[in-house]
Amino acid sequence: MNPDFWRAIERDFTQGRYQGVLESLRPLIILTPPSLQAFKVFGAAAIAAGDVPALGWALSQRDLLDEAAARLVVEVWAMEAARREQMELAARLMQQLYDQGLRTPDAISRLIRWSIASSNVAGMKALAAAALQDHPGQLELMEAVAQLHLVHGEKQQAACLAHAILAQAGDHVLAFDLLAEAEPDLVCPDLIARFEALEPGLSARTDPAAATLGFALGRVHEAQGRLAPAWAAFARANRIQRRVLARSGAPVTLAHVQQVWAHARSVQSGLAAITAPAALAPAGPRPIFVIGAPRSGTTLLERILRGHSAITGFGERADMALAFEQFCALEEGTRLDRFEALRERWRRAYLLRNGPQTPFILDKLPSNLDRVAFIRALFPEAVLLHCRRNAEDTAVSLFTNDFGFRHGYSTRWDDALGFVRHTEAVAAHWITAGFDLIEVGYEALVADPEGVLSPVLDRLGLAFEPGCLNEPDPNEPVFTLSRSKVRNAIESRAIGRYARFVEAGAKPGAEAPGLQGEGL
Repeated sequence: MNPDFWRAIERDFTQGRYQGVLESLRPLIILTPPSLQAFKVFGAAAIAAGDVPALGWALSQRDLLDEAAARLVVEVWAMEAARREQMELAARLMQQLYDQGLRTPDAISRLIRWSIASSNVAGMKALAAAALQDHPGQLELMEAVAQLHLVHGEKQQAACLAHAILAQAGDHVLAFDLLAEAEPDLVCPDLIARFEALEPGLSARTDPAAATLGFALGRVHEAQGRLAPAWAAFARANRIQRRVLARSGAPVTLAHVQQVWAHARSVQSGLAAITAPAALAPAGPRPIFVIGAPRSGTTLLERILRGHSAITGFGERADMALAFEQFCALEEGTRLDRFEALRERWRRAYLLRNGPQTPFILDKLPSNLDRVAFIRALFPEAVLLHCRRNAEDTAVSLFTNDFGFRHGYSTRWDDALGFVRHTEAVAAHWITAGFDLIEVGYEALVADPEGVLSPVLDRLGLAFEPGCLNEPDPNEPVFTLSRSKVRNAIESRAIGRYARFVEAGAKPGAEAPGLQGEGL
């Protein structure tokens, strides 16, 4: 193939002209013999464009390749989907490979981790148990299975695997991180000292593992009552995380969040004037959207509401975010007209994705706060529950959690607190614009869940049920960062956390010792 052709393909791919890439490569896939490179790039372009039919067509053509090449192509596509954080697709592709006999430890580890990331671990427990028997002593696999145990609330099993990993590799940071989540109050002093000695060397190299280790040490110190050392560890972890994110090109400031919001607000400016048709099809359950700042109590509210017999919870669904991206991509002058034409399709895709039908479905994605006008235009019947918590306590929870490559603003205390204030301003904007947001205060919810939620349920024509206060099934998967606490009885320990840190000598906003400089 002409090198100029592939240079043009690379240029179009880099500049986001994915449909052009697909059109150029489609003929090469059905050649005899087909182009392996065309298969790889075609699938990557389809994934980047979100073109499900094109990817499905490419999958249907795999028989043109020999078995090894077909497996390689799907594996490349799975890795591309994971790189673009399309974890549901990545897990689905890896499941296909597993079903076709790809059972290596690294392949199974990816399948488990990506299934967790896509909030769907059906069948993973049996798969993991078989994998551990078939591949004993494989550290990456043991780590993935330990994460699976934590998702299911099986802390003792996760801790056992973490200890087993540490017995083989004494400086395995991710194993210590797993242990710090599973049983932070039981981590022994010798192990803490071992990893504290390891931390400076990792930090000096801006190793991402240093951030992971810092957050783990912070959790252990806090659980064992050493709040000042805990805050220092969190501060160091965030400083390293900020460097890692900056070098990767990921956004790290509150200013970026505010720019995203300004664009979202502008794009939605005309939606409030759109009148919904008298009848929207298909008929289906009424959506309840739980929105607000991350760590503001959204998971607790979801847990209580999904205990009601009339409500089915679906966790953090990305459907509205993806539909809104498609809306934003429409040509500006025709965007509102196109919304009218696409509304039925978006509604149908959203409602038909559900499993068992109940009168209400619960969608808990905090960032849907930015998309209130879009959601209301799409679902006039929707209920919007806005979670609100003490700003400083929310910011502490943001600052002390490891979000990886998401929520870069949380790595600086002032930005974390500023972000919480920003979400409050966004909610105020929607309320001023005439949108009905039902506010649910975290502190009041913890103190009196029935008293807070009875009026909310009454607006839905529902009565509060005792099942809302039942402790959740300990083995029911939980995929958010609240997974270690949401299974506990409703408790108030997280209230006043900021004040306790300050009383212990923490100084929010101050730089972590020994990490000044670099302008970050």
